[in-house]
Amino acid sequence: MTTRRLFGRPRYSLCGAVAIVLAGAVLQSAHATVARKQASAEYSQAVIRVCSGALLFENQHEIGTRAGALAVSRDIRATGRRRLQRVDEIPKPAASVSLAAQWIELEKRLIDSYARTYLRIWYTIEHAHTANDRAHLPALVHRLVHAPDALARHAATLEARLGVPDCTGGTIPPATPPTAA
Repeated sequence: MTTRRLFGRPRYSLCGAVAIVLAGAVLQSAHATVARKQASAEYSQAVIRVCSGALLFENQHEIGTRAGALAVSRDIRATGRRRLQRVDEIPKPAASVSLAAQWIELEKRLIDSYARTYLRIWYTIEHAHTANDRAHLPALVHRLVHAPDALARHAATLEARLGVPDCTGGTIPPATPPTAA
């Protein structure tokens, strides 16, 4: 194949130029994909360091009193908000900024739901004075305990997409099967 000279420089065919541009685009795309995956993995690992083993609340409280129930509820909110603030400060991969923000907001709603639910359970038990009230207590408490479940399922979906764990402390992670010796 002969190359003609144009203004003293070799002139390449249009096919050759297109092939060079396409090869560059493929390499750039592959590099961008690797960079996105690496950024996502780094974000996931940073969130795991903050959220693994998260407790619903951190302090000890008196139980059986209204003051104790209020203190637990406040502690649930404070503990969760502090943890989520730390998570929110972690740089998010460009491709996941919106999803991460949505997840963090959902986790905040879930924390508030756990705090409200704790108080509602305490009040339900506290106001069960009659035999009839106490007979309905197990069903009422069961319903209250599971009130946040829909939010928790939605959060779990986003957590799976982001590769991060629950950060509220309110979800028990699945048990890992024992390994064979």
